[in-house]
Amino acid sequence: MKHFDYSIRSAALTGLDQVVNDLGGDIEWLLRRVGLPVDLLENPEQLISYAKFESILELGATHFSCDDFGLRIAQHQDLRMLGAVGLLMETCDSFGEAVKLAQTFICTHVLGEYWKIDHYEQHSVITRYQFAHSSPQACQLKELSLAVCFRLLRALCGPNFKAEFIHFTHHSISSPKSYLEHFDLKVRFNQEQNQIGFSNKYLGQKIARFDDNTRAYLLRELNRKLDQDRHDLVRQVRTLILQTLGSNEHNIDTVAAFLGLHSRTLQRRLKLEGTSFKGLLMDTRTNTASWLLQASNMDVTLMSQMLGYSDVSAFSRAFSNATGYSPRAWRKLRSNE
Repeated sequence: MKHFDYSIRSAALTGLDQVVNDLGGDIEWLLRRVGLPVDLLENPEQLISYAKFESILELGATHFSCDDFGLRIAQHQDLRMLGAVGLLMETCDSFGEAVKLAQTFICTHVLGEYWKIDHYEQHSVITRYQFAHSSPQACQLKELSLAVCFRLLRALCGPNFKAEFIHFTHHSISSPKSYLEHFDLKVRFNQEQNQIGFSNKYLGQKIARFDDNTRAYLLRELNRKLDQDRHDLVRQVRTLILQTLGSNEHNIDTVAAFLGLHSRTLQRRLKLEGTSFKGLLMDTRTNTASWLLQASNMDVTLMSQMLGYSDVSAFSRAFSNATGYSPRAWRKLRSNE
């Protein structure tokens, strides 16, 4: 199976130097340790490896014995961190329009994850999907990402914005007080998705701050970047697999239809990329299961349903074939590390 790594703008590490300095550390040492250039933070548009982004957060948390390392970095980030995406969000007429726009263009900022918004009768839910995990123990990146999302929502709506719920798939790694300070509510762990829920009353709130010419320019630039990303077929397939896991739609026919392709055409194009739909589905399931078994206390039966297996036995067989361990043996092995 071909290994895929993704990229992210170095702006995603905005505030890292300040947090490291507050903890009495050396930012250059930390950057070198994971193989990143020492002048990285001076160029917010530089693309870096998503795996290294994940690694530097985990190393910082461990080295400085700081459980809320990612959450602390989030406190130094705002809409400017997103570059053109953040500026364009500020030109929107309403909060709802800004959130919808962010879902469309967030991939121009980070290719290793995908954000989706769903609207229900009383509230809306933003769900974060991650394509791969360099380590099943890495929780700092997930906490940084949701904390930044929460801060951006509050920046658009003002200080009165409150989330209805915050869900993480992993178990708690910091104190309840720390999460309360960062999110202003009690956070739930060991959930099926990483999510932020909020009332629909915010969707119509006005936030326009820039003129139409600025908005038109930013839209042109972001659509240009988005058009480049549309050629990344493997990323598109991974995105659709993540979205449809647990339903009856995570099959090649449905995914191909979403992409406007025949299933045989999709399979042929994936083969040219050195992979296959079956391989991507198995890789996504195994990667997600490995993460959940290590980082959460989710019941294995519920996990098998969430990953779209017919029953827990099918999940167990597939996971054992991929890793050499049963799900329960994997969880026990990782808990002893």
